[in-house]
Amino acid sequence: MCARYEVSRGTVRKALAQLEAERLIRTDQGIGSFVLSKHPRAVPFHFISVTDLQREKSRIRYQVLSQEVIPAEMEVAERLQLSLGTPVIHIARLRYVDEKVVAYAVRYLPEALCPTLVDQDLTTLDSIHSYLVNAAELPLLRTDMTVEAHMLTAEEAQLLRADPGDRAIYVDRKTYTAPGRLAVWYQCLSRDAYLIGFSLG
Repeated sequence: MCARYEVSRGTVRKALAQLEAERLIRTDQGIGSFVLSKHPRAVPFHFISVTDLQREKSRIRYQVLSQEVIPAEMEVAERLQLSLGTPVIHIARLRYVDEKVVAYAVRYLPEALCPTLVDQDLTTLDSIHSYLVNAAELPLLRTDMTVEAHMLTAEEAQLLRADPGDRAIYVDRKTYTAPGRLAVWYQCLSRDAYLIGFSLG
């Protein structure tokens, strides 16, 4: 670590001691230091979206437009605070309710956080967020979200089977894992109600 980060042994010792004090690693004398699988204060949350509220009375399905690993370009690298070219999973989906396109969503996350996501069947998976928390055991602990009214461009309207200038709801969301590390950048255009709630566990 001294050679890799060009710091002194004392600096490395202090950094490891700080990580151990925060219970992010454990140190076994004479063996080494190990990252703990879960942060002791990690309380993952789940989003409750309009999809959950519509389930009983509507037919909901997803069309996957993109599900691939790509090198992070400038905007993605900046949003997720990654090095340019870091492998990220890129997912783009359309949501249909009763065969009507109601939303278009795009996600980016570092491949290293959940490499299995790229192989999942996302045509039937309602909540990618819940998959990350439950199946991948990735603690998602905080989100920054912007929600605003939006007029569709010609390209956006074509995706949503709408007319240019139609109104939509635009959501830009960044979600963090422990310890304050950016995990997911999500953007969504919705022509339907965009109701959002949170639940713990």
